[in-house]
Amino acid sequence: MINIFISLLFIIMSYSFFTISISIQGINRMVINAPRGIFEYSVVSSENGLVYYEQEEIKKRYLSYIEDNIHQYVDKYDLRFRFYNPSTGGLCQENCEGVEIKLSSNIAFSFSYSRTMFYEIREVRHG
Repeated sequence: MINIFISLLFIIMSYSFFTISISIQGINRMVINAPRGIFEYSVVSSENGLVYYEQEEIKKRYLSYIEDNIHQYVDKYDLRFRFYNPSTGGLCQENCEGVEIKLSSNIAFSFSYSRTMFYEIREVRHG
């Protein structure tokens, strides 16, 4: 009788761990493989040749991407943006060349997921 109870308990725990790991892998894959187009379409060039992120545009596009994909893994999440200047590392209010995006969520029980991604505008030289 105790063997049946232990077997059922083991099956339930295995299934729970499996679903938790699927959720973690799905969210992780979604955050790491965010489309590059979100950031490319949010880059603006000023008249004096300064290139920077349009803050409201990047927030709108990234939030739309997350809302379209995250609800198959978790119900509640927290998304935070921090715009900064990569050369100094300090926060900036406008004409920012870097963005830090932090996604955190509770997966199951007391396990929480948190991932921070950094995206910066850099000069690319070909050849």
